[in-house]
Amino acid sequence: MSEDFYIWQDREVRCDGTKQTLMLRKGEESFDTINHIEDSRANNGEIGTFIFTNLRLIWLNNSAPERNLSIGYDTIEELTEKEYESKIKGNTKAIFIKSKSGSQRYQFSFNSVSESSPNLYNALNNILKIYDSGRLYRDLKFKGKIMNFKEKKLDLLLDEEISGKYKNISFVSSDQNYFGTFITSNIRIVWFCNNVENFNLSIPWIQISSINLQENEEYGKILIIKSQKLFGGNSYPFFSNDQKVINNLINEVLSLKKIYQSNPILGIDIRKLVDNNQFEKQKKNPNNEINTNSKQDNEKKKSKHDILYENLLNNMNDDDEIVDNNYINETANIYLLNDNKSDQVVLSDIVYNEELGLAVQKLPENVTIDSLWKIIN
Repeated sequence: MSEDFYIWQDREVRCDGTKQTLMLRKGEESFDTINHIEDSRANNGEIGTFIFTNLRLIWLNNSAPERNLSIGYDTIEELTEKEYESKIKGNTKAIFIKSKSGSQRYQFSFNSVSESSPNLYNALNNILKIYDSGRLYRDLKFKGKIMNFKEKKLDLLLDEEISGKYKNISFVSSDQNYFGTFITSNIRIVWFCNNVENFNLSIPWIQISSINLQENEEYGKILIIKSQKLFGGNSYPFFSNDQKVINNLINEVLSLKKIYQSNPILGIDIRKLVDNNQFEKQKKNPNNEINTNSKQDNEKKKSKHDILYENLLNNMNDDDEIVDNNYINETANIYLLNDNKSDQVVLSDIVYNEELGLAVQKLPENVTIDSLWKIIN
């Protein structure tokens, strides 16, 4: 699996992306949209739309969709809700998102200007919980609780199907070899030691950079599975005393890798959101109610949201791109979070003051602009 299969959508923050950047990649689904959302950090007074996918939160400016944000769920470190003075709605509640992408830390804030909007904090917080619960679909896990050791039975993930199970496969370590069992599925490769509890390895296909056979003087042909560079670039060697088993194994994993690339399973399930009534909007808007009677019904609903999102993207031209690099840097800088504590207070409490017609730091309780002028005078 080549490095270009790296899925960045949940692991990066991108500002003012092109249409191609915003298009859903293989395995990505949009499952809900919320209209009338104000970007209260950089676009105060301008309305956009939230698009929730299984990998990221997208905000599109309705009047100028080339102004947009893509916030990967994996980048989100903190989510809070605070009172905010909106230029459009006045006093309301806004969500504040702190994210880290690469070496940069960002802060975003959004509020709804619609009275019928669902609670943004609850909506996003519930999605983040489900995203976090599905990390075994996306993250490499070493020495984890992934199975019933006594029964030597793997704890299957939702929608996971076992493809093959190979006994007598050894993991080649620097100090010794560990005798174990090798399992392949439509989501990952799993190996566990037969004699040592919790000595195991779970590698999702999404994490794998390459799969090769390598000649070894001591063991003959060994199977080398290498993780993506962005996630360590480590090599995991396996061998069997029966060389035919290794030959069969590499053919199977290469085939499964190809199948996974064509339709990756990324581990956030719309059925959990729907069945648990996570979105208050579904209660307030019965015309948008999702039927949960069958998986097929949910798939139809997901397709509907994909179509809605595609319609939003159609407002962008294929060549819509902000070519002014200075503008791109300035836009990203607006969202940058300074680690200085005093700066954090200023950034998180900026409000629009009608009397001045300016954005100012929120005043303490019972303090007015007029009283401040009196102090100066």
